[in-house]
Amino acid sequence: MNHGAFALHNAEELPPLNLLLHTLGEDRYHGIPRHLISILIEVYYQNVYNAALLLHKKLFLESFVAGTARSHIVLSVCAFAANFYRDASGGATLKEHGFMVEWAQRAGKLVFLDAQEIQEESIVTHCNLSLFWHSQGDWRLSYLHKGSACNLLNIIGLGPRRPQDPWTCEFEAATNMDNLPLPWPEEDFEIGVCRSPQITLSSDQSNGGMYAELIKILTIWSTAIAFVKSSKPSFSSKISGIHDLDQKLSDWWRKLRPEFQLTASKIGTIPPDALPKVLMMNIVYHQTFCALHASIVPLFCWGRGHEDWLAARQLSAQVAYEHACSASALIDAVLGSSDRLSAMPSYISHAAYAGCAIQLPFMFCSNLAVREKAVANVKANIKMLHTIAGYWKFAALLKIYVRCLYNGHRKHPTILDNEPRFVDPRKLTGFKLNAPRAQASILEFNAILRLKDSDGVSKSGEEVDLGIEQGNSGSESVSRLRSPGRHEGPGQEKIPLQHAAHGLWSHNASTMQFPPSNEEQYQEHPQNIFSALTSQLSDTFVAESNPFDIDIFQPILDPEMIELFPGGDLPDLSLFETSPLNLDYFNIEELTGATASTFGVGTGAASMDRSEDVAASNWADAS
Repeated sequence: MNHGAFALHNAEELPPLNLLLHTLGEDRYHGIPRHLISILIEVYYQNVYNAALLLHKKLFLESFVAGTARSHIVLSVCAFAANFYRDASGGATLKEHGFMVEWAQRAGKLVFLDAQEIQEESIVTHCNLSLFWHSQGDWRLSYLHKGSACNLLNIIGLGPRRPQDPWTCEFEAATNMDNLPLPWPEEDFEIGVCRSPQITLSSDQSNGGMYAELIKILTIWSTAIAFVKSSKPSFSSKISGIHDLDQKLSDWWRKLRPEFQLTASKIGTIPPDALPKVLMMNIVYHQTFCALHASIVPLFCWGRGHEDWLAARQLSAQVAYEHACSASALIDAVLGSSDRLSAMPSYISHAAYAGCAIQLPFMFCSNLAVREKAVANVKANIKMLHTIAGYWKFAALLKIYVRCLYNGHRKHPTILDNEPRFVDPRKLTGFKLNAPRAQASILEFNAILRLKDSDGVSKSGEEVDLGIEQGNSGSESVSRLRSPGRHEGPGQEKIPLQHAAHGLWSHNASTMQFPPSNEEQYQEHPQNIFSALTSQLSDTFVAESNPFDIDIFQPILDPEMIELFPGGDLPDLSLFETSPLNLDYFNIEELTGATASTFGVGTGAASMDRSEDVAASNWADAS
């Protein structure tokens, strides 16, 4: 089965778009054939992992058939589902011809027309549209709808629990209200009767439900990210905080149902419908460890080098490394065995990117076994990034950042001879590059989307950079991806995006010498590694124009749900093309111009008449 096609039917069973849209005499709903709406509703529930938290499927279908469903809800579902729809040839026709953007814009107008009615249903529409616009790279519209949903919840209040309102649990997690009930187990929710004891975030018990466990682990993740971002009075207090959160993670894992504790060998035992949620909770678990422990290891997080607390940093480096490897193993197993990749949460793209950041240094390792493991894991992570980027703009941006991180390590290699626990800890802490924005991109999920040095929100075509600086002495920026119209300070140059990955590390300085005994070997070996990796990736994806879909919404529980509109900017990536054909991620000699061909004009948040332009001439990166 084509991974780019949705799972409702086999791809060959899907009728051509012209038949779906132009069947004579067929009843229509806001201009959309009802037959197509029925298909899109199925696509929505099969590809959006948290759809059941937003809308109870049976009740929603009944209300649609009865004509009582709010129009803006139906249109928002259709728009979001159209992001995942694939026709018989694997084409994203509803996306390519601008229908999904038109439906999303119409849903947005309708829900804001209903704003003064203060309807609970509007929360669902705002959530769907927030996810949809996030998938298209229009962060401003995404945050507008997300903020509207949270404001409505604050106005309406939580009120009594009803089976048809499971979406409120998302915001319970977001507001960190420990005494509010968690979602019922899935089997209870289906029949509308809760047979299990009520549990809350603060409960030591578990009802065995997947959504309940997801919210629990996402709560811990949110706490961990807030901790990583905070300033501690001393490093010892930071170590103590890491230990406390480490214990919370271990306690959660210990109480988790054994069938939810994934290893690569168990992927095939998970029912396809449950796999996205089960994988999600496992990836969040591993990524939380990675973020916590990598935050004090400069080589992993691109923070300023330190020479203190070497033993503690080395221990954390080993923990981060092991969990990054575990996450990569799960990603690789899913890529190799699942035919439901379109339903995978987009948070996994962040975990794949962070996993690359941690494991890239080991691709230069003198230990063959460690080096080969790193190459295989980075390959799997990039393959997942490529897959998700076909539907989520943020993942497409992360692919550029992976190139930049690799270039940094290639030009400033730290030659390790084994896993972190066996190496000189000073190699882990003496990293000579300081990049706060790169650090934020690795540790904080989507913090890189905020342009704190700008006085406005990025517009379409303005690129963001990792803000990489060289050395501990505060020397000037090596080079940055600068937006055409932004002010350039002394020593900063404008570098077009298509040349950025190539030019970012064009100087020849090296911060760490190769060991004398292996110097000749390592002057050649890294290039050989990446030539082979590039070749393997190119063989894996032969002009694949429709990678496939993926989702998580910006995870249910994102620190950004708590601080809705903090100061800073949100870049608009609507010009980024999300179906790249060029996968020479690390072939530096061929990168010039490659990025330009990879990222063209996308569908983004265009005006209503944009669909006409596209029709005359394709979230999908839903996060």
